Amino acid sequence: MQLSLAKKKERERRRRRDRQKAELLRQRPLEYVQQRFGWNPNDGPQTEAFLSDADVIGYGGAGGGGKTYLGLGLAAGRHKKSVLFRQTFPNARDIIEKSRVVFNTINNDKGNRYNGQEHIWRLRDGQLIEISSVPDEQSKEHQRGRERDFYDFDEATEFSESQVRFIIGWNRSPDPYQICQVLLTFNPPQDEDGQWVVRWFLPWLAYLFPDQFTHPKPAKPGEIRWFIQRLDANGNDIDEEIAEQELDWYIIKNEAKIRVPSGALQKRDGIVYRPRRGYKDGDVIYLAKSRTFFPAKLKDNPILEATGYDATIEALPEPMRSLMKGKFLSKPEDGITQVIPTSWIRAAQKRWKESHRPDVPMTALGVDVARGSDKLGRMKGDDNALAPRYANWYEPLEVLPGALTPNGRTLAQFVMTKHKDAAAIIIDAIGVGTSPTDYLQEYDVKVYPLIASEAAKDPRDPKRKKPITDKTGKLHFRNVRAAMWWKFREMLDPDHGDAICLPPDEELAADLAAPRWKLTSAGLLVESKDEIKTRLHRSTNRGDAVVMAGTLEWLFAELTSEISFNTGGKQEQQNFSNNFWNTL
Repeated sequence: MQLSLAKKKERERRRRRDRQKAELLRQRPLEYVQQRFGWNPNDGPQTEAFLSDADVIGYGGAGGGGKTYLGLGLAAGRHKKSVLFRQTFPNARDIIEKSRVVFNTINNDKGNRYNGQEHIWRLRDGQLIEISSVPDEQSKEHQRGRERDFYDFDEATEFSESQVRFIIGWNRSPDPYQICQVLLTFNPPQDEDGQWVVRWFLPWLAYLFPDQFTHPKPAKPGEIRWFIQRLDANGNDIDEEIAEQELDWYIIKNEAKIRVPSGALQKRDGIVYRPRRGYKDGDVIYLAKSRTFFPAKLKDNPILEATGYDATIEALPEPMRSLMKGKFLSKPEDGITQVIPTSWIRAAQKRWKESHRPDVPMTALGVDVARGSDKLGRMKGDDNALAPRYANWYEPLEVLPGALTPNGRTLAQFVMTKHKDAAAIIIDAIGVGTSPTDYLQEYDVKVYPLIASEAAKDPRDPKRKKPITDKTGKLHFRNVRAAMWWKFREMLDPDHGDAICLPPDEELAADLAAPRWKLTSAGLLVESKDEIKTRLHRSTNRGDAVVMAGTLEWLFAELTSEISFNTGGKQEQQNFSNNFWNTL
């Protein structure tokens, strides 16, 4: 018993010495993260950002610059209580996986503990690192009053400015020796929603991209600038840049701002205070925050560069390719994330007018089922849409109001009246599509239920582990919906597509031009039907039916024989299936 107690005391002494050694080492953060975790920030912008003392650090630009690892390194190496955010938690799983690499590499270190339910790391030296998400405006309230000395918003353009401003209001620490910081990592914004990061870091962007942005005094990368926050005439918060020579040092004691001679720690009545920069305007003293920005490119991350990630970026369409290379635009172009360019849709409709239906059997019939909020799955204005496809040529769509199909049997009967030539029926089988799918399978026809939310896996792979990719083989997809829309985009490509002919239907054209896309860590993602309906206040049934009809050869492994293509009135025999398979 005494031996056991002695061992416990010795273990506690070792732990105390270990923590004291770590505390001394943390004063040299680069050495600390190298010795404690075996992590070395890359030379250049990542190291410079890691060592910066700015209150708010902007980092990124190009894809692959090491943004997530910078956040993890700062949380472990310079801070005690941190949170790393992604906009949605599924995307935050990428942070979790990378955190396992950083915190569990040296000697299989058992001192660092991760709680999978709380999504919190508790490191051996006492750091607490939470991984979380803020999926909507209401969710920011969950962060109210939660004090941290480090906030990291990974892919900051996915957050709203109001979310960020609200949450960082609690960027503080009771320890006056602890620096408090906010890290915003991002690629150039793809739309107007993310333009707030441009406003926050305009001085640096004006220096880096003088043809795109202007500022009276551009800032070099890593240069510190100071900002205060005022209310404008309408009561809205605005940032105002203040020259450093106009600022003084202040401590806050009993809610009073007291001017002090320097930024050195001040001890008053036994309490240690950390001075803050402030700007005095009349009788009002505004506390200032410092900002800086470090542009990072793929070449600054040699490990990722060696994997050939640049080929994935090169495979992206313009202007997304330029954005992922770190080029900021003064104003995002309309439709920058539109899946299918409107001009490609119009070209396909023009081909339809200039040609005729090929003399081949019906290839596929895409069926999109009307959705709604009543018990029968109907909604006023929501239609069932059927898209008959003959090789690369689409007949005009068959549309039936959802109110006329009170049940799955009725819709199945309607589909069979339009079905010809043993064509494959491809139907959206989720939700209200389940019942008509069941009834259609009672007929002697080929029915392929399509589940858009499923993982996009190559049907030729017996184990269904190989992902479906774009035609370059580099771009992966988050789910089947993303794959089918992007594949149809490739089919419509005027230079390298399949000469698809679409009927001159204005509602169809609007549907096909509606979806937006974004690149996530899990692959390319196309917004869901519900998201589009929320944004446009209408359904895109026609477009979805057409796109589903185009999935037969690659999604369901239906290796058809030669199919006649009709381009401009001239029929050409092509192996349509092999053309599709070669793009997987």
